Amino acid sequence: MHPFIYMATVWLVFPQALRAVVLRKGFVLASLLAGAASAFAAFGSDSGFKNDTRLDDGFRAMYSHDFANADRIFADYQRSYPGDPFGYAAQSAAEMFGELNRLQLLEAAFDVGEDERSVTKSVGEPDPQVRQKIFDLAARTEQLSEARVRGDPKDETALYSMMLVKGLQADYNALVEHHYWSSLRLGSQGESWARKLLKVDPEASDAYLFIGIPEYVVGTLPAPVRWLASLAGFRGHRGVGIEDLERTTRQGHYLKSYAKIVLVLIYLREQNRPMAAKLMDELHAEYPANPMFAKQALRLRASRP
Repeated sequence: MHPFIYMATVWLVFPQALRAVVLRKGFVLASLLAGAASAFAAFGSDSGFKNDTRLDDGFRAMYSHDFANADRIFADYQRSYPGDPFGYAAQSAAEMFGELNRLQLLEAAFDVGEDERSVTKSVGEPDPQVRQKIFDLAARTEQLSEARVRGDPKDETALYSMMLVKGLQADYNALVEHHYWSSLRLGSQGESWARKLLKVDPEASDAYLFIGIPEYVVGTLPAPVRWLASLAGFRGHRGVGIEDLERTTRQGHYLKSYAKIVLVLIYLREQNRPMAAKLMDELHAEYPANPMFAKQALRLRASRP
């Protein structure tokens, strides 16, 4: 099975409640009210997850392979919302996509996508400093998200952020380090967070990316392996997985383009070149500055019957 099917680059959202200002003894009523208002703002609004356009700009830069700009935008967002885990998760995603691009793993996956026996080889060696940054940002995301969830189990920013970073860690383990068992475990955790998010917000269509990937992967395993996987609690159906991913490509937000990338790879594996070409044309049209999308769109268009 092609390791890129585990991808589901992209995973975003996080806020973390800031500690309320300690009220000193002897404050007048006005000070108490001001302190209460400050605490409420810290816990209730320390996130631009659904309303800060910088996040859209940062993801657009990432999908355009302008990784330096994406990194700058997400770092700026963190300064505005230091308690929001989403800023750190988004920057972790940009760092990982940049490393995948440097190692030419994404391009290799498209080039060999139709032959599942092929194994993508990186060009060069992984950068240990980049790896450290990816996982440090993920750890910060988890720290902030877990604190927020303890305060409010329905905190959408925290649930989304946890979903995203678990997916990113699964991707890095599978694609860069080829640690597939740890990738499966992390991917399962990402799916669990995705289902929690959907219970809170059924319209959070990005979550179907993290549900659809394992659904498809397990559903396409050989029957004996699929039976063994079922004993470990992993179940899936090929068609359902594709439907989940298609839903993210239609209704998703930050991960809509990521879902398209994953589906192109799946369609190539399924020998469905027309659908792969259609999605790649859409990616190229939306991100014309991305040279990889331009190259693959031209290649797939030329091979269409």
